[in-house]
Order: sequence, then structure tokens, then C-alpha cells
Amino acid sequence: MGGFVVIKGDEILDVWLNDLDALKEGVKAFGRIQFMIKDINEKPIDISKFGSASTKMKL
Repeated sequence: MGGFVVIKGDEILDVWLNDLDALKEGVKAFGRIQFMIKDINEKPIDISKFGSASTKMKL
């Protein structure tokens, strides 16, 4: 679970295991224009900690 995602505008290019691979592929796809690499290795949020509020949310 996790990795580094490359995003440009509303396009998600893909997910890589490390930031260097994500950077290389982002440059291949988009050139040297601005794009984002987002670390998605963060721990998932346990919504049960929010109690009953999490069960009442409309998605």
C-alpha cells in the first residue's frame, strides 16, 4: 500500500514505489513543466475514532 503518484491538472499518470521513479516518469510524460508528485504512503485514517459521526455521513 502506498507509493508516489504523479498528477498534472486532473490527470493521474500512475503510482510508483519511490519518488525518483515518479519524477523520471513525470518528466517523460509532461516534460519540464510543472506537475505534482504526491506521497501516498501515509497511514490510513481509522474512521471508527470519529464515533457515531462517521456512520451518519452521506457519501
